Amino acid sequence: MPAEHSDLAPALTRPKPRQLQLQWQMQYACNYRCPYCVYEGWWPEVLQDDRPDIPMADWIKAWRRVHLKYGSSDIFITGGEPSYYLGFVDLLKAMTEIHYVSFDTNLSWSWPDLRRFVAEVGKRRIRLDTSFHSHTAELGEFIAKAVFLKDNGINYVCRLVAWPPLLARVDFFREGFAKAGVTFVVYPFQGVYEGREYPASYTESERSLILGRTADLKGDANNGEQPDLVKHIMNIHREKPLGRMCRSGFIYARVMPDGTVYRCGPYQFRRWDPLGNVFDEGFALREEPTLCRSQFCEFEYRYLVDEG
Repeated sequence: MPAEHSDLAPALTRPKPRQLQLQWQMQYACNYRCPYCVYEGWWPEVLQDDRPDIPMADWIKAWRRVHLKYGSSDIFITGGEPSYYLGFVDLLKAMTEIHYVSFDTNLSWSWPDLRRFVAEVGKRRIRLDTSFHSHTAELGEFIAKAVFLKDNGINYVCRLVAWPPLLARVDFFREGFAKAGVTFVVYPFQGVYEGREYPASYTESERSLILGRTADLKGDANNGEQPDLVKHIMNIHREKPLGRMCRSGFIYARVMPDGTVYRCGPYQFRRWDPLGNVFDEGFALREEPTLCRSQFCEFEYRYLVDEG
């Protein structure tokens, strides 16, 4: 670990009862341009929100303050492509000394970078949510990298977005991952394709195709939440969180590239009621669940009080 980070990571403490789960939107920069990406068509505007000039040491200090206030938290890093962040492996080394970390990645890493990650970060409170993008990534190489992670004992899941043009190849991809013994999950597409809104426009046969063998993961210690998550996304257009009590903002929040914190995705998109900034010395989340004023919910539905 670089010398400037070595004094920023106290030993892990026992998590307090109010252990946080925080999604860190580290940056929006990405080396892929997927046609089904939520940012497709908005890249110039989205990239204006990046704040690449914040030094890594400042982020580590901010996350250390979170640790000192709330104990070791579950930090989910997403983007963009997080591995595109300069010094990402060094950041992970520092973060996993004080928090439990998972992150999204398209696994486009070079083999030397992937081997360095495994050697220097390895199984240190880490998990990868990898996404296979067939229009850019080569299936054989992607699976080989996933097998490499698996063989080195690193928790992971491989995902495919069920964009309508890809539905005909879902079973082909699923078999390829299954033969390699790699955990594979198909996620519903959220967006508009040929004038139809998804996931509401999936047919029953398409819904069955997407759900596929996902239920087999129910007993998986590392991926047991996937069946419920996929099912929720499939029915996201039917969920109405408006007026319901929610723990987002209390035990969960989203941290933006500039450090601004919102209670959840819908509040982030609308810039509603920011909770403060993670760089502020006195930053704190709310002290109790509060009512939601959004008409829709993303995966944060799990924090709704009446969902248990």
